[in-house]
Amino acid sequence: MVGFFSESELSPTYSSSREQIIASIRAQNRSNVHNFSIGTLSCYFRLLSLPDDNVLWEDCVLFLSGLPGAARRKTFVYKSECAPNLLRKWRTEGVVYSINNIGAGAGKFSETVYDLDAVFSRNSYPSSNKYYRRITSPLNWMAARYDVRPIYISDRQAVSRLHSKWVAYKIAQPDTFKMMFPKARYLRCLDIALARPHEYTTFGAFTHTGELQAVRVVSIEAAIVYDLAFFANTWDAPSNLVEHFAVFGMKRLHELGCRTLNTGSGLNKKLSAYKEHWPFSHLISYAYPKLPGA
Repeated sequence: MVGFFSESELSPTYSSSREQIIASIRAQNRSNVHNFSIGTLSCYFRLLSLPDDNVLWEDCVLFLSGLPGAARRKTFVYKSECAPNLLRKWRTEGVVYSINNIGAGAGKFSETVYDLDAVFSRNSYPSSNKYYRRITSPLNWMAARYDVRPIYISDRQAVSRLHSKWVAYKIAQPDTFKMMFPKARYLRCLDIALARPHEYTTFGAFTHTGELQAVRVVSIEAAIVYDLAFFANTWDAPSNLVEHFAVFGMKRLHELGCRTLNTGSGLNKKLSAYKEHWPFSHLISYAYPKLPGA
């Protein structure tokens, strides 16, 4: 067993029908949108672990049903056009996500994206001092205080302990939207990453005495990276650990040949402002809420 899942459940070999669906998704122009990546679909929306009957691919649309919680069905539209009656039908069944604006009622979904070449280019910053504060100093600070390395299965207990403390800390904060807070999602991301290291990369920041202080999990498709899980000791570690660990992780990904990092949606103004500390762009996709009374 690896955390939540067995090795067979997460093995690189899918059922033939699931393998065909994943191949079809990979063949689409997904515009680097976070929600439409294989990593996000697998870790957040259970593409790998749902029964075959609950996963349907039809005319460039992915339907996932039997999901936990109130939103038990989600639809992902990869095509650029949709008949209004179809969109309405899908919205009676659950939330609809779309790369393109395919009809009335869309809400914009904004994701923060980094061009990693730009992040680490001196020319992206107005002065040498700004570059030093945003890039050089964080890298030096992390190297002096932490060992950053991949997370291994043998680290699973340490990750679980850190995650439990992080969840308790976040839930205790008055500005945390508790109904939407992902209490188990990030461990799920880690477990999938541990079972599928050919598709995912993990980083852990350990003190020189071996204490785990921060974790990051990403999926990589070609040279595009999708952030999936990021949590750290934010209660008694140095206050700049999170930001400096973020820079260190981006540097490692850049060294691996990755060029684009999609960090997902900001969720709130505070997180969005934090993500804008480095050269960035916003990527817009669309979400249609379930129709009321449906």
